[in-house]
Amino acid sequence: MLPSEISNGICSLNPHVDRLTISCIMEIDQQAEIRDYQICKSVINSNIKMTYEDVNQVLKKATTPPSYYPFEKNLLEMQELSNIITINKEKRGYLKFANTEVEIIEGKDGSVEKIQKKQTGLAEELIENFMVMANTCVATHLAWIDFIPTIYRNHGEPDFNKVNMTLDFIANLGYRLRTAKNATNALVLQKILHQLSNKEEFPILSTLILRSMQRAEYNTNNIGHFALELQYYTHFTSPIRRFPDLKIHQILKELTNPNLEFIDFNAMEKELQEICYHSSKKERQADISEEEAKKLIFMKYIEEHLEEYFEGFIVDINTKEIKVQAKNGLLGVASLSNLTPFKFNEKKKCLINDSKQIMLKIGHTVLLKAVGIDDENNKIIFSIEKNITLEEKKQQKLVKKIG
Repeated sequence: MLPSEISNGICSLNPHVDRLTISCIMEIDQQAEIRDYQICKSVINSNIKMTYEDVNQVLKKATTPPSYYPFEKNLLEMQELSNIITINKEKRGYLKFANTEVEIIEGKDGSVEKIQKKQTGLAEELIENFMVMANTCVATHLAWIDFIPTIYRNHGEPDFNKVNMTLDFIANLGYRLRTAKNATNALVLQKILHQLSNKEEFPILSTLILRSMQRAEYNTNNIGHFALELQYYTHFTSPIRRFPDLKIHQILKELTNPNLEFIDFNAMEKELQEICYHSSKKERQADISEEEAKKLIFMKYIEEHLEEYFEGFIVDINTKEIKVQAKNGLLGVASLSNLTPFKFNEKKKCLINDSKQIMLKIGHTVLLKAVGIDDENNKIIFSIEKNITLEEKKQQKLVKKIG
């Protein structure tokens, strides 16, 4: 992200001030297909600063703030278009993984008041759909020009043997994958994800599948984006927070350079390759740093909530500990020492008792108690108080037997 003085100041679309931009202006038909487009230098003067929360209320036709009245019709038309885009992307095989983002609510003194799973609504999906369409349009435009090197956001096709090993593992956990025995393309994988999406523990299963796939990365050679099922894709829409987007803007400006024919495109491509490698590497480092920062915030939060109870899921099991995640997003580990005698089944990643009955396995809903923190390893320590999944199954069997 550029410094806040720039990103929130002169480069931000603050209301009622002119901002110099590069715009992707698209003419889109009722099937959400791009019929014509123009990528050009422009001036944007924003009428109003809206919030996702307020726009979601408008799109749900619940309440409309008075200041939004002049834009209500536009917002509803935008939602109509967004719905068509969603239908189209699902038809082509777009992979919808679970949202695992965590929202940290801070108090005025900087303390952590609340931690919760980040909620996404119609407004968030609308913005995502429109940004993906703009990114696709710009990427396709630059691909067709051909003679000038550019940056693509690639997501390679996965090793389906690896994906299917993960699906076999999920099946061994007890989840029926009725759609197909093997994932062979994005459409099949999409159906499997959709089939699992109604499970409360879907974020855990979704993450398992996601980890069996390649990471997206930047490259000057295009191979397409598998998860979005797009032939051409790039990052164009966030030049104030991502370096590759800023470079795309610079490349688009170069196309208007009167001395374009004298540019050394070989040297330019070499520079872009270095930028792609650097940006992909820094993205991975940023993800790791973000996770480590979250752990510290989680630990700070849990210090004020020791001995409290949380519902959560079993994320992973090994011979030393059980990785768990509370439903609000808190990550931690549970010791095996307070559990009754058990054996570890490595194939199914579960704990079984002497009667070979499953005690705990990945995906089980459990009641957790926050009992401490491990400062040395930045971990929250929970104890597992109850296996809610097994208790509910016992109740269901009892009701069925009585019935």
